[in-house]
Amino acid sequence: MLAVGLILERGIIRYFYSRPAEDQILVTFGIGIVIVELVRAAFGNLSKMVPPPAALAGITPMGFLIYPTYRIAVSGIAAVTLVVLYLVLYRTRIGMVVRAGIEDALMVNMLGINVYRVFLLVFGIGAMAAGFAGIINAPVVSLTPDMGDNILVETFVVVVIGGVGSFFGAVVGGLLSGEILSLTSMVNPAYSEVMLFVIMTLVLVVRPQGLLGVQGRE
Repeated sequence: MLAVGLILERGIIRYFYSRPAEDQILVTFGIGIVIVELVRAAFGNLSKMVPPPAALAGITPMGFLIYPTYRIAVSGIAAVTLVVLYLVLYRTRIGMVVRAGIEDALMVNMLGINVYRVFLLVFGIGAMAAGFAGIINAPVVSLTPDMGDNILVETFVVVVIGGVGSFFGAVVGGLLSGEILSLTSMVNPAYSEVMLFVIMTLVLVVRPQGLLGVQGRE
């Protein structure tokens, strides 16, 4: 997935950095549709199951409840991954350049740093992270060519609620969205995603930049 991300960025995405954000969103959506159809053509449309590792199969008693062992492991993997991403973004030079490039790419270029080469690396790491998430989530859900579509909308809501560009906002938004989906599903599963969008709308009305986002520069 890292290689796929690097190829896509060099072949398509880099031509859209100077275009409006809407164009960038549309082209990535289009690429996603093409990839899904290529996967469907190569592997078919039937769902497939991936068993969890033998060491993480079964359930774990937790006193007040029993919970699938693999899901507990997924929570731990997610926590470790977030810590690693935080250290990379806020404790390394490459992370500093990435954050500065997002804020003002022209200034970073004027300082002698090829910010677009950094963006290449970030896009590749993002694609690799998506593949990693797919592998970890595979034993939890059935595999289908369009399995990412179900997560994509929820991911968008998480970013909007937490605040675009905020690492901690994404974490808080993800936790809140997960709780909203779970609690609403206990009452009426049909309205779980509806409630998620209701909360997102309320957040945008009260705080347009998201819970932990900052006001963008004019």
